[in-house]
Amino acid sequence: MAQALVPQLEAVFRISDNLLKEGKLMIDQPTALILGAGASMDFAYPSGSELTEQVVQITNDPRSNAYRCLLELEFNETQISEFANALRMSGRLSVDAFLEHRPEYIEIGKVAMTLALVRLEYIYNLFGSTDNWYVYLFNRMEAPFSEFANNKISFVTFNYDRTLEVYLFTALKNAYGKSDQEVASVISKIPIIHVHGKLGGLPWETPNGRKYENTDDPKLISSSAQGIKIISESSKIDESFGEARKVINNCERIIFLGFGYHRSNLDRLNIDKSSGHRFYGSCYGFTRIECSKIESYFRPANMNFGNTGWKVRKFLREYISL
Repeated sequence: MAQALVPQLEAVFRISDNLLKEGKLMIDQPTALILGAGASMDFAYPSGSELTEQVVQITNDPRSNAYRCLLELEFNETQISEFANALRMSGRLSVDAFLEHRPEYIEIGKVAMTLALVRLEYIYNLFGSTDNWYVYLFNRMEAPFSEFANNKISFVTFNYDRTLEVYLFTALKNAYGKSDQEVASVISKIPIIHVHGKLGGLPWETPNGRKYENTDDPKLISSSAQGIKIISESSKIDESFGEARKVINNCERIIFLGFGYHRSNLDRLNIDKSSGHRFYGSCYGFTRIECSKIESYFRPANMNFGNTGWKVRKFLREYISL
């Protein structure tokens, strides 16, 4: 794997050298990045609606490894079929929105989402191209290894995937030639809050952490699914959103990336819009009317949107001075 990553990492270092020459080092303004599903699409992950389609697909295919995994985890064919049909005909745009009002399907829903997402865990998707926003961000965080954690940046993500942690860990390890323990210590100092949970801990985070790789092992899938939090599980969700609010309140800039701006998610963040925060947001694929509605939500603060044709990396490069 190391040899396969060399060309991509060399490209990362070239970008870093250019930034050094320009004198642009570290992120010095307290900044919170709030990530939605669109922020992970550079790495072959689905949008919320696409994940719904994928879950319906795997729960309707008895020949698939995913379906067999569900059976091994003691979900019977009737349960699987009823869940798949209810989700498909629910009109919901995301699986978690569906599960919020159908608690009887929470367990199978978590496992089905885990099966759909874990099969996308390929390290090469994170480093296969320099044309993604993680590369850009990592090089804006350029600093001596001992100072990397001093970047004034925090992450609040609504995504279950672990791409951000894996990218930072892998890039830091290869860029500086440090041990797993040294790199893990640095990353632990950078706030990364998964408000809806994530697909299990990583090996450098927890003693029994799961590697970032595709698997359909029932035991690993089951344990990873337990890391997902559904809105109806109020105590777990309230704690996560409480942590997110503390992080956000300590930041000057709040930047939404790949975010859907659903009213319920914004309400749960409960951001103080009169506190002087500066708000920015990507809005790829949104209409003018949709942007206008979101802008009205943030008043009296101003929500500064980028171009509706800009994906995350383009938005950051063109509109945000990190």
